Amino acid sequence: SPDRGEARQSEKTLRDWALNHDAAGQPLKWTTAINGPDKRFWEAALGEEIIRLVRTSETARPIQPNDVPTERWKDITYFNPQPKEKPGPDGAIIYRVRGAAGGDKINYDGPTASQTADMVAVKVLINSVVSDKVQFATADVKDFYLGTPLTRPEYMRIQTKHLSDEIIEELGLRPFIHNGCVIFEINKGMYGLPQAGLLAQNRLVAHLQKNGYKQSPRVPCMFRHETRPTAFSLVVDDFGIKYTAKEDLKHFVDTMEEMYELKVDLTGQHYLGITIQFAADRNSVALSMPGYVAKAIERFCPQLKRGSRSPAVYTPPKMGAQAQLIEAEVDVSPKLGTSGIKRVQEIVGVMQYYARAIDSTMMTAINQVGSEQANPTQRVLDNAMRVLAYAAAFPNNKLVLTACDMVLYCHSDCSFLSRSEARSVAGGIEYLGNKGEPTRINGAVHAFSSIIPVVVASVAEGEYGAGYMTAQHAVGTRQVLDFLGYPQPATLILGDNECAVGLANNTLKIKRSKSINMQFHWLRDRIRQGEFEY
Repeated sequence: SPDRGEARQSEKTLRDWALNHDAAGQPLKWTTAINGPDKRFWEAALGEEIIRLVRTSETARPIQPNDVPTERWKDITYFNPQPKEKPGPDGAIIYRVRGAAGGDKINYDGPTASQTADMVAVKVLINSVVSDKVQFATADVKDFYLGTPLTRPEYMRIQTKHLSDEIIEELGLRPFIHNGCVIFEINKGMYGLPQAGLLAQNRLVAHLQKNGYKQSPRVPCMFRHETRPTAFSLVVDDFGIKYTAKEDLKHFVDTMEEMYELKVDLTGQHYLGITIQFAADRNSVALSMPGYVAKAIERFCPQLKRGSRSPAVYTPPKMGAQAQLIEAEVDVSPKLGTSGIKRVQEIVGVMQYYARAIDSTMMTAINQVGSEQANPTQRVLDNAMRVLAYAAAFPNNKLVLTACDMVLYCHSDCSFLSRSEARSVAGGIEYLGNKGEPTRINGAVHAFSSIIPVVVASVAEGEYGAGYMTAQHAVGTRQVLDFLGYPQPATLILGDNECAVGLANNTLKIKRSKSINMQFHWLRDRIRQGEFEY
């Protein structure tokens, strides 16, 4: 309960919250929700979902047990209803149940991985909207996974306790009941099937290609039309659309509505959880995630009273000849238990997305926690909480992208021997600017902070490795820019170590640099090819 003097929630609000969440604050599963005070509403919502699966969409059909091939009996999975409630337009609660197959028991050994546009591609696309002074809209597909024909049927068992007498009679299921359940043959995609996402995406891409929207061969889920100035990114069933004229957007919408039910937002203000605010003169755009930090604080540390002005504890450098030979401080704090490990991993997942999307200033700190989350200690948890405290101090940060010539620039740097086991950290940022203005301020479309995978023997080698890793990240960004119609000159990477610059440009004598890790010389080769300058 809240401390004395704190604002208290009403007894009803606390009761309702407790009935729908477990001790860890996570939403309860179906079995608990159906036995709660709103049981009749959940039962009605479940009935509607089963009717939709069996009759409306013809996704599943009841069959007799002997209709299941003998070799497929091991593949019969269970029905996994997932309760969801949301406020309706009049403030009343809408009870929805999403029917899913299995969850942890699906025997399918075919390909399941589907691609999505990454965050860098999305930011570059949005930056190009203000640079070209064009329009931006978003759209999402309703029931994207559903309706896609499967390459093989799947089988699912629904217990009669999930089937009311009304549903059994309305769908004629009584002849199919055996041993307290009904077996269904699934012939179309539905939630829970591991192959549903890939099959749905393949179907969508084929439909788009037939209508002139071509996917980049090198950038997953980035599309351009063959003749129209339309480009868009695709993340599962969410589109971010760059277009010039209304008829171009209409062509896209008409194409999609031939096969799907589409919801379009002409303001383009919300995409992937990001709020997008274009300036009145369309010369800049601000990206933010209002409320994201507040929800994270409420989830992980609601007792937090004050924020922190830095994402990690600052350790002053020890100057002197022996300083660089000293490894990072040994962690002797106690190991965390299972619940503590899960807590650290959840914090990393939540805050890493926010760092990648909006606030890259916490990238180094949260990635350091992530590198230790497999076997964390109390100190690792304290570091994760420090990141949350930093986010709480600056909960409404915005990433501002300004109009420019769409030329890519990079900075790289290295933190030498700053991690355990004599590891060093490489970091880099990428931003878009004007030709000949490499230090013009603009929001970063990408930032990374990673442990260099080898032990480097000197600061110069570490800086050289950081330049190599920055260039590797930049290759993908160059491909996005090229696909969107911005061919790039040699991308300039700015570093702060003259020896590393000499190694990259082959202006130093080799001598002891022969021991430098071979992979770092990839950068030297790409500079020779004219792809980068360092």
